Amino acid sequence: MVASFDLDTQLSQRIVAEYREMAGLRLTATQAARLLALDVDRCRTMLDVLVSEGSLARGANGQYCAIADHVWVRRRPATTRPRTPPRPHRSVAMRITVRATSSWLTRIAKRRFEFALGRFSSRVHSVTVRVADINGPRGGVDKRCRVTVQLQSPKRAIIVEDLDPDAAVAIDRVADRAARTVARLVDTATNWRTMNNGRQEVRG
Repeated sequence: MVASFDLDTQLSQRIVAEYREMAGLRLTATQAARLLALDVDRCRTMLDVLVSEGSLARGANGQYCAIADHVWVRRRPATTRPRTPPRPHRSVAMRITVRATSSWLTRIAKRRFEFALGRFSSRVHSVTVRVADINGPRGGVDKRCRVTVQLQSPKRAIIVEDLDPDAAVAIDRVADRAARTVARLVDTATNWRTMNNGRQEVRG
């Protein structure tokens, strides 16, 4: 029970930190789950808890936002609002460049690819993401996300793209596929080096 409580506390702090870092952020539970890489039901539960605590607000359209970004601010005693410690700085060696049709999509894409590829930051030189509306006002399955990942080790370039009526969904799928591809290439390169080192030791 203590471990579960600690995990929920850390998750709550992480969600609040995301909203503080991205001023003006307004997300539905489904969109927040994609951004935070969480199960939708669990994400909705945590968001509702934060709303009840006064850390976040929920609009009539179902979108969650920071209290400061809501149209009204409910006054609460200072003792009822949990103090969230500053989020530690996370150094990411890889460069992420996003070209999207809106600042909101730019923030979503950058955060999603940081989560998806962060564990490979020492091997990734740069990530370039492009999100475009290829059909314009005609609509349809026309939101395209395309990413180019330049690896340092092994020296490779990975290109992944996807289409969906929802740009956030396309971003999510491309991030997942790119992460799986990078993991496969890194594992292959590691196994190859291990095998060759073993051969050299046998010869010696």
